Amino acid sequence: MRTVNLYAKAATASYGSVVLDASDTTTLVLADTVAYSFGTGNITGTDSLTSITATTSTSTIADLTIGTVVDLNDLTSVSLTAVLGDITLSTDGDFGADADGAEGDVLSAITLSATTATIDFADGQAIYANSFDDDVDTTLTITATAATSSTINMGSVESDYGYIAMNASATGTITVDSLQALTVTIVASGAGTFTVSDVDTATATSGGDVTATFSGAGAFTLSAVDADGDVTITGSDITASGTLTVLLSDVDGDATITGGAGISTITTSNGATSGATYITLGASNGLADVINMNATEVGVIEITNFEVSYDKIETDVSALIAAATSALSIETLGDGSTNVTGSISFETITAAASIAASAAQILVLNSDFALPSMVTTAIETGGTFALTLTSGAFVATEGMLILWDDGTDSYLSIYQGDSTAATVFDSGGTLDTLVTFVGISDCTTITAASLGGSFNS
Repeated sequence: MRTVNLYAKAATASYGSVVLDASDTTTLVLADTVAYSFGTGNITGTDSLTSITATTSTSTIADLTIGTVVDLNDLTSVSLTAVLGDITLSTDGDFGADADGAEGDVLSAITLSATTATIDFADGQAIYANSFDDDVDTTLTITATAATSSTINMGSVESDYGYIAMNASATGTITVDSLQALTVTIVASGAGTFTVSDVDTATATSGGDVTATFSGAGAFTLSAVDADGDVTITGSDITASGTLTVLLSDVDGDATITGGAGISTITTSNGATSGATYITLGASNGLADVINMNATEVGVIEITNFEVSYDKIETDVSALIAAATSALSIETLGDGSTNVTGSISFETITAAASIAASAAQILVLNSDFALPSMVTTAIETGGTFALTLTSGAFVATEGMLILWDDGTDSYLSIYQGDSTAATVFDSGGTLDTLVTFVGISDCTTITAASLGGSFNS
């Protein structure tokens, strides 16, 4: 067992390519022990290396730059501590990669701490952990702390056969290109900025869950979540000056997202298994929370604490069609045109009605219906809200949007009639509920602005 220490002894100190003894060098320490910046070229001979530690901790700014580190058969830990001086590690290529792909299979701890400094750890490069041997079952724990006026940048962390748990505290800025593993767990807090551009558990053969918990006054962002399993994101402890931004790109299971006192911006999406998305916004926060429907893939959405005077759901025609049980076009009321577009408008009725050709996009039923089946019965022939179209006709491939409530919750649904083209609706229609507004007892309080003002398509 041998420890190799590298440090600067002069203002122009630098090392070229560093070759360690592959048979017995277990620990590599790089430190600014005096106020001189220094750097190294690529580091090889790392087959026996178990730990890498790099620090800048002098009273005068001294930066540390380290080349690419590869062939990490036995590496278990990396620790980078930057105080005043910046640290850049793996400047020329991926961290841990070899000709076969990667060998960081037992890497279990990455610890990053920046104080009035910047850490770039394989920023723009891949960091490999448990991506080579599927017989190894490793959890990589990433601990990142960025103080005020400090930045930590990480590249894409790949653990195709293992698990990632990230704990972050940011009063400064922490950014991660991607976290890819069988499961990903994130806990982040602080008043700074925390961003993961991509979270990917789609390689999982089972499970594939993503779990994230956020707290504090920071700006917390998951830019794209691609999960084979369920997604649970909890931001209930985000304060009024904090924000939560989540984009679900493809989630095969259910997604449960809870916002806090600050603004939440959420883009919904579900994969082939059509899981549901359950969203709880901050209760009575009086802020403009926004829910965006993904254009191509979306499951049923359930929203709690939706404030019609502030919040909005950006309705997307393609998403509404994708969420229905069968392929439909969504008609403008009364004129038989294909797929609603443009500004959203309502046609509110309190009894049986004739619907003239108009620009109205959504039918609003001003009454309470205990069950979806009661809505279909009401608008069909002989029902209390029976509809007659003065022009156009609906067939089986066409549907119309209906906003209704049961006296407790409100619903945005698609009605699909039977196969016979007609200006009246015979019995046998179906109703798919796409968005549930939990706690909005009267659907007529929902406005066009609440639904985004106009349709995205």
